[in-house]
Formats: sequence, structure tokens, C-alpha cells
Amino acid sequence: MWTCPTCNRSFSKMNQSHSCTVRQETIEAYIEVQQEVYRPTLHALHQCILTSMGEVEERMSWGMPTYYKEGNLLHFSVHVHHVTLHVGQDVLTHFSARLEGYTTGKGSIQLPFSKDLDLGLVADIARFVYGQTL
Repeated sequence: MWTCPTCNRSFSKMNQSHSCTVRQETIEAYIEVQQEVYRPTLHALHQCILTSMGEVEERMSWGMPTYYKEGNLLHFSVHVHHVTLHVGQDVLTHFSARLEGYTTGKGSIQLPFSKDLDLGLVADIARFVYGQTL
């Protein structure tokens, strides 16, 4: 048994790869523990998603900000160089032309912090995902 000296979680494997982040209770709390330089982008992303969808419940699922209505609609997660939108394969297919130049995979889109956040694209994706629940 090995215990991570940073987060005190225990694992059966020595030096088990894992994330030491403490799970947050709200989306706002999740954003506030991220690097300060990324917070404005993350706040803009969060507000864009909220204003582009109808009534949704904000949740934290699997440690990620989640927008929920009769099921999980969209998640995002922060990484070192990008934020990933977890949206599902239908979104990747529908927006394939607009996603050229972005790294995608298994229902996810990487939005690099090195580029300006395309809020128009995010809004359209959020509306599309929300529309699938109607």
C-alpha cells in the first residue's frame, strides 16, 4: 500500500499516477482553485454555457463542472495547457467543420489556453447539446 504524500490518498501500487486535486463542491469553487491566469477564461466559459442553455442544474460530477437536465449534458475539465469540453460524439460530428484545428477525441474538445476562447463556438455547442434534451 502506498500513500501519496501530497493528498494522503492510498493506492495499492507504489507511486500510482493520480490527480491530487481536492474535489470541489461547486463549479465556482472549482474555477477559483485553478491557476489565477486561467480563471477569467474559465468564468467566461461557465457564463457562456449557462446563458446558452435553458434551465440546467449545475453539478460537480466525477470532479468536473457539469450541466445537467434529465442527464449530463456537458462537462469541462482543466488541464495544464487547455480546458476540455466533454460533449459526446454527436457534437463532434455536427460541428466537425468548425472544430478543424482543435484536438478532439472520444466526445471531447480541447480548447487551448494559448488561443482566445471562441465563445461563439462554445455557445453553439451548448445550445445544440441542450436542444437534444427537448
